Amino acid sequence: MGGCQTLYRRALKQAGLTVDEACLIVDALNESLYSADTACLLWAGIGDACRLDGLDKKWNVDDVALVEKLQNLNELQSMAVIDAAERFWAGPYRDIEIREAVKQVFGL
Repeated sequence: MGGCQTLYRRALKQAGLTVDEACLIVDALNESLYSADTACLLWAGIGDACRLDGLDKKWNVDDVALVEKLQNLNELQSMAVIDAAERFWAGPYRDIEIREAVKQVFGL
């Protein structure tokens, strides 16, 4: 595993996401584009997805607590979350039950 992936793996553990929170994030970031410059706004995008698309209800997640959790992530942790969601959509994970796939991708 490369150095960046090792750092991302550690950062994902530090983020403290639940499986349902990670599923919500993966769902929300489908076809979204984030970069290192916009990673700090992850919380806002997830908040919008909850408010506008009802993803908090779909995944049975407390949207206020999740947004607060995401606001408290540092840049590396935010990028690790975004990277995991991107790997989900780019990889073979779409053919696996989403909760199991998210556990694999997010290391949960």
